[in-house]
Amino acid sequence: MISKYRLLSIILFFLLFQCAKNVPVEEKILVTVGDRTISVDEFRRRTELTVRPDIPAQDRKTYKKTLLKNLIYEKMFAMEAGDSNRVAQSKGFQAFIKGIQEQTMRERLYYKQAIDKVELDSSDIKKAYQLASREYDVEFYSIHNNKLGQELSAKIKSSPDSAAYLFTQLGDKAKRPKHTVKFRDPDDQRIHEALFSAPLDTGTVLGPIQVDDANWIIMRVADYRIVPAIGFDAAIRYQQVKEKLAQNQAHTRWWQYVKEVMKGKRIEFNPETFKMLADLFYRVEQAQEAREKNAILKAFWQGDEGGMTAGQLMDEEDILDLPFFELDGELWTVGDFRQALMSHPLVYRPQQFENLPWREKFRLAVVDLVRDVFLTKEAYKQKLDQDPEVKRIKSMWIDATVAIDFRNQVLKSAKQRDDIDTSSNLAMNRFFDGYLDDLWKKYNDQMIIDEAALDSIELTRVNLFAMQPGAPYPVASPAFFFVTTQTLADSVVKPPVAE
Repeated sequence: MISKYRLLSIILFFLLFQCAKNVPVEEKILVTVGDRTISVDEFRRRTELTVRPDIPAQDRKTYKKTLLKNLIYEKMFAMEAGDSNRVAQSKGFQAFIKGIQEQTMRERLYYKQAIDKVELDSSDIKKAYQLASREYDVEFYSIHNNKLGQELSAKIKSSPDSAAYLFTQLGDKAKRPKHTVKFRDPDDQRIHEALFSAPLDTGTVLGPIQVDDANWIIMRVADYRIVPAIGFDAAIRYQQVKEKLAQNQAHTRWWQYVKEVMKGKRIEFNPETFKMLADLFYRVEQAQEAREKNAILKAFWQGDEGGMTAGQLMDEEDILDLPFFELDGELWTVGDFRQALMSHPLVYRPQQFENLPWREKFRLAVVDLVRDVFLTKEAYKQKLDQDPEVKRIKSMWIDATVAIDFRNQVLKSAKQRDDIDTSSNLAMNRFFDGYLDDLWKKYNDQMIIDEAALDSIELTRVNLFAMQPGAPYPVASPAFFFVTTQTLADSVVKPPVAE
């Protein structure tokens, strides 16, 4: 299904940069229905960042109203479910919502500490714009050994003329990987700055460049070309240059902030427990089907509720009490780690280095989880759980999930009462249309729609499924709630069609 649509990976920076450097303003409310609201930003998120329903024979204005009516129904279904519905009482769902909230809090923290402090210099923009016309074909080697990376870096710094020779020797006559790099590509900042800080000639060797704790990359410019931009393309490139420079500056500021937060903190893993868990999660990653994954984690996760059990993985020893690591003198058991996973799934860093050992990938994922724990604490200190956007995103996910479950329960109950002939799609549609009409009548007097705000919204023609790579919860928006093809103009309740 997704293959029919454009799959878009959204970098967090580009989601937030549109608001950077602006004084926060009160959110614009598009719809009020009962005690629920839909803001303009929420409507955009729900219609632009997930796959929308395909409704033929509707012009753009009518289609926009149809989409809004479905989202209004979503709020009605959530209100009908009530706050004590079965989904809301689920421990797994509560952990999920906690994770969504805290992820959004960290995004807002990034906004405050990095994006909001970006200051671009016009001379830097001009220089970068000239370099942005270059496209490089680069050969490269990945170095998965911190000591070797440091030694090569020291040799090249002391003897720059040896760079080409050392690069050749690394390959030992093996085929060198090759990659084409453009200015706008989402490469690691250190790689981008190495390539686009000055004009480079063919044969130039760059690096080794350290890209994380224990991984380096060394590159050689195999070829380059100049790709000029004319007219409208020049304006697009200029904007891309500004965004890239701002992204890099924000990235630098952010990691300076993270470094301060994590200063002096060190993780010491228990070797035996680390090996056991790393191997367990490796088996999960290699499993092809959900049933197989669940079987592997049977003693670690509780399948029905999405919560945790005190299961055993080895003989009679309770794995939850095993020491996993120490952090600043504080012991984290496997149980503590598992509790953190409920609201923060492990995120494995991009596979830039195909030869990186699995246990190192697992270690880095655990380190990143711990880092996010401390960043979340900083976000709570700054009361970002009360930030309007955080509260909006949290309520959006709650209502979307609850509404889907309640819709399913309505259909299930109707089937049990024999109110629906499940063998007839026409009968099912008639039942549901009648239910929706009754629901609309119930809340009609509690509804306010800002039609001027709706008219001002222009939706793109691109139907996409948006992701935030590197986030514990990467899906940018809940699935679109679709129950009707009626538009807001179709407000008159129509009686069911007779058989």
